[in-house]
Formats: sequence, structure tokens, C-alpha cells
Amino acid sequence: AASTFDSLLAADDGSSAVSTAVAEVYVARSLFATGNSARALPLATQALAVCVESGAAAPTMLAHMAMAEGALAVRRHADALASADASLAVVERDLPQWVNRMHLLRASALLQAGDIAAAATAVDAGMDASPAGADGWRVRRQLEAVRLMATPATATWPTAAAEELTDDLLQARWYGIA
Repeated sequence: AASTFDSLLAADDGSSAVSTAVAEVYVARSLFATGNSARALPLATQALAVCVESGAAAPTMLAHMAMAEGALAVRRHADALASADASLAVVERDLPQWVNRMHLLRASALLQAGDIAAAATAVDAGMDASPAGADGWRVRRQLEAVRLMATPATATWPTAAAEELTDDLLQARWYGIA
């Protein structure tokens, strides 16, 4: 998926408004991740408008993804879900290699909103869309983490599965997920 995405971005010569917007999306994602949503939101919003207007699939997906991640960071789950759904629509149409990742994003937004059943459904869809073997390992493990977080309070906690997943994520140095 990453190589396909990179090749789509490489088709641009770097001098267009879309190239600038993609750079702004990466900056916005960094700002959201470091808690600076006040600076990130206008940058991501502007970049999203340019990407959508261009019709370029990969930049548009990335911009929607940034908006969803940012909304999750500030606990605006309705906005996160809307952006995740918009990104999912783009990848289902143009970038099928990214469908699993967008279901993960959607599951995270639904989990944050408290819709456990819908989050579990999104996890299942992401698992179904993930390639077997090493290519899909990372997203499958992240989806499993969301599934565990969506375990109803009335259910028996799957201790062994949770410990194995935590160990895998820590060994892979994914500290924010483990």
C-alpha cells in the first residue's frame, strides 16, 4: 500500500498546489500528534479543500485521514467518524490497499464514540480487508488492540490474548498502542 501511495504522489512534479497541500497534511498530522490542534486544524482544513478539489485520490485520502486523526486527538468523535468515512470512500474507490487502515480509523472513532458494536463490526471489516502474512500484520495487530478495547464490561477479559498482543506491540515499539 505504501509503495502504491508513494508512486501516486511521485506522479506530481512537486510544484503544484496539491504537493503543497500534501506537505501541509504531514505538518498538520505532526501538529495534531503533538497536541497542537489549534495550528493543525486550519492547515489540515485548507489542505483537504485543495486535495478534494484536485480529485487526486492519494492526497485526498491522506487529508481526510489527517482530519480524522486530529478529531480523535481532541475527542471529537463525530468529526472523526465523518472524516474516516470520507477517507474510506476514497480508498474503496481508488486505493483498495488502504481499506484495512481506514476501517481501523473508523473503528477507533466508533470506539471513542462509545458505539462498541459498530466498532467491532469495523474491526471485522478491517481484518477481512487485511492481507495475510507480514504485509497485513501491523494493521491486524492494531485492529486486535481496538477489539480488546471494545470488549464489553460484562464479558470475560481475554487475559492471554491481551498479554500476547501487548507483548507483540511493545516488541515492535508501538508504545502508544500497547
